[in-house]
Amino acid sequence: PGVRGFAVPGDYGSRVLVLIDGNSQMSTTDGSNPFGQDLPLDLSLVKQIEIVRGPSSALYGSSGVLATINIITQTPAGAGPPQVRTELGSFGEKKLQVSSPVQLGANANLLLSGSLFNNAGEGSVYVPEFDTPQNNFGRAVSADGERGYHLFAKLVWGNWSLLAVASNRLKVQPL
Repeated sequence: PGVRGFAVPGDYGSRVLVLIDGNSQMSTTDGSNPFGQDLPLDLSLVKQIEIVRGPSSALYGSSGVLATINIITQTPAGAGPPQVRTELGSFGEKKLQVSSPVQLGANANLLLSGSLFNNAGEGSVYVPEFDTPQNNFGRAVSADGERGYHLFAKLVWGNWSLLAVASNRLKVQPL
């Protein structure tokens, strides 16, 4: 992402803080933020997105130097009926998502969601500059694919809420 003239290339992605319901999603190992399929959240679960431009380190920690993005998710009561979603895209992209709110009692509600995605990527790419036996004669096979899953749970009990997210994404490297 770019903010106020700072954009790729550069290490400015680590200066934009991404939150889900106020919880930081920044990697503790390299300071990177999840975007695209790395974000452990399907966009159908998003209620609103708040963007605070400029420094907000005093409120959210030292990573919010250029901007803070807070993604606010649906509540179990506002999520609607159980849903099954499918997506199809170019290069064999497929995605399946199942989500459902669950009533646990008078004051307790749970929203569960899970999704699987797979993108085969470009079938074959020929690069004449690399046409050598060591470089597969300039052919990159199965280039730029990815597959993985997202899991999401949000429990709201009275004035308390508990959020759990998990995801995995495997980037397919060309052969």
